[in-house]
Amino acid sequence: MKITLETQSPLLSASGESTSFIDADVKYDNYGFPYIQARTFKGLMRESALEVCEILGAGKEKVNELFGLKGNKESGKLVFNNLVIKDYEIITVELEKSGNILSRNSIRKNFTETRQQTSIENGIAMNTSLRKYRLIREGIEFETNIENVPSEDQNFLEDVLANLRYIGTRRNRGFGKVKLVFSGGKSTNNLDGDLKGIVFKENESNPDAKLEFEIKTLDSLLIAKLLGEQNTVSTESFIPGQNIRGLIAGLIIHNRDLVTKTHRDPVFRNIVLESKVRFNNAFKKGFLPVPLIYGYDKLISDAKAEFLFDSKTALKPLHGFARISENEIASGTVSASFSFHNSRTDNRLAGRSTREQGDIFYYESIDPGQTFSGELMGTNSELTYIQSLLEQNEGVHRMGKSKTAQYSKVKFENLKLSLTDTNLISHKSPVFIVFHSPVITYNKFGLAVPDIDVLRKEVALYFKNIKEISVASSFDYVENYMGVWMSKTPREAAFDIGTTLKVEFVGTTEEGIINKLETEGLGERKSEGYGRIKILDLKPDLVRSNEAEKNTLNPKPDSGNSFSIEILKQIFAEQSENDLFNALREKAIGAASLKYGKIPNSLISKLRDLLLASKDLHGWTRELDDLKGKKAHKTLDEANLWEKLYTLATPDILVSTRIDSEFRIRKEYWLAFFDALQVKKLKTVENGK
Repeated sequence: MKITLETQSPLLSASGESTSFIDADVKYDNYGFPYIQARTFKGLMRESALEVCEILGAGKEKVNELFGLKGNKESGKLVFNNLVIKDYEIITVELEKSGNILSRNSIRKNFTETRQQTSIENGIAMNTSLRKYRLIREGIEFETNIENVPSEDQNFLEDVLANLRYIGTRRNRGFGKVKLVFSGGKSTNNLDGDLKGIVFKENESNPDAKLEFEIKTLDSLLIAKLLGEQNTVSTESFIPGQNIRGLIAGLIIHNRDLVTKTHRDPVFRNIVLESKVRFNNAFKKGFLPVPLIYGYDKLISDAKAEFLFDSKTALKPLHGFARISENEIASGTVSASFSFHNSRTDNRLAGRSTREQGDIFYYESIDPGQTFSGELMGTNSELTYIQSLLEQNEGVHRMGKSKTAQYSKVKFENLKLSLTDTNLISHKSPVFIVFHSPVITYNKFGLAVPDIDVLRKEVALYFKNIKEISVASSFDYVENYMGVWMSKTPREAAFDIGTTLKVEFVGTTEEGIINKLETEGLGERKSEGYGRIKILDLKPDLVRSNEAEKNTLNPKPDSGNSFSIEILKQIFAEQSENDLFNALREKAIGAASLKYGKIPNSLISKLRDLLLASKDLHGWTRELDDLKGKKAHKTLDEANLWEKLYTLATPDILVSTRIDSEFRIRKEYWLAFFDALQVKKLKTVENGK
């Protein structure tokens, strides 16, 4: 069901965030475009659905079936997406092609406005009551799509949307009036239907293979991790193999119609429960976990990344993710944001959360538009089948937390299946084993303990004539949530991602040892995505850099003139004008600093008022003609300003053709000049000089 929402009054769709200037801000994306959160819209529709049921005298079971029930692990049938500005995808594609020449602030200003309000008591404003809000402007159109709408509930949801006329906060102050238009008939989960036609085919030879892929985040993605306060859910900065495994498990269940006794199905058992397929983590494209063998001297600003084992001084270990080349290690980050949510009170008439009822919580999520790369390893038959499943629905699937509202939509792209490299080569000492997923080791009592001796024994099974194994490690805890069982797996300690083993041995390795080690992995629970490792050729003394800083050094192309979409043309024109006026103001302030004390404040105010009232240059000169021969004329002449003011002369600044008149430019410059003089005067008075 496609829905268009038009604001018919300013809308305060508060995000729960504030700044030093804005007490209640709207939610907007990385470009600066405002949007209405899916969870917010879902809550509003649920309230409207309850009202419709009350009006019709119907039971509320249908509401719980469609929207879900608070505190229940079973989600409702409907899947909600964020409401974004109309033609959002087309607009952002063209904006990206321009090199994102439009600033976030310019885009935001085009769609929003600010208002101030205060409380009055006995005719005067109350102390600390002033509030400033950012509002979405009237007349802005948003679009969204509600997925999985059963055909029998189409009419009911149309009534729900017709009943929804006000959204956001401060609705009793005239804010939040909206018009909703809906279209589209039956909206089912096409993915389920498409999956039914895929058949698993066993390959007789069934050689080992590798399936490479990229995952693009279409929505915010929340991969919950063990961190933060009770009311805050934090996200991983990568996509764990366990989540990819869970997604594929769900697809297999739908494809093979495994309602009960799923574990007895041979295909499900081989792929999900046993080790015929190994699930690797997907990291941001081009980046890998930093091997913990690297460190640097924090007392030296440009210190190189050295091997911790080789240094004679204490080094600060490097962490996170990086792009590693022959002579450089460039750190990078995954863009993530926090979103504020609250559950409403049971009393809908309150219109907000109250101290007595209503929960407040924060979700951290990976931002949309980022690409992660990963791979699966296994036999050719299983991976061919998995590739067919992932390619359905144009590669679009949902994973992570909160899959029915706002989060989780991703797209699998560039899937490439290839046979495992049979060119088995040997390696010279040393080799570096880097953990790309947590590695779980059990001690002799069967307890999960990060045990270096256990690691050494496992590695010794692969390499002969070992001289020494050095370990650079850190530890963490792992825990999963099994949606089918609606319970968590046991929480266990493990070696963390990035842990590095330096293995030194006599001579060279046997052919194929490295391939075998990377395929099999280390430690326990390898079928669940743990124990994944990579053998890398690491070198010391790498130059440290930051990928984000590199990107800021690349100038953005000035392609605003090539915009074909009207709204982008308009924003570009406003941004160009604003840039010009900022340059003019800067010049005016500099010029005014040379004239401090030479013009009385009364004359400054008079000239400013005359200029504000002037409609064109002719009107301005006519006003100044009345001052000729008077004291004001003499004062301005002595300050060497009369001729400049008479013509409104401006510095030699490039004038944009988008400014509708040259007089506006001249007027803006001299108004800033007068303002700068007045500010200086006020500061002088305050300081008693």
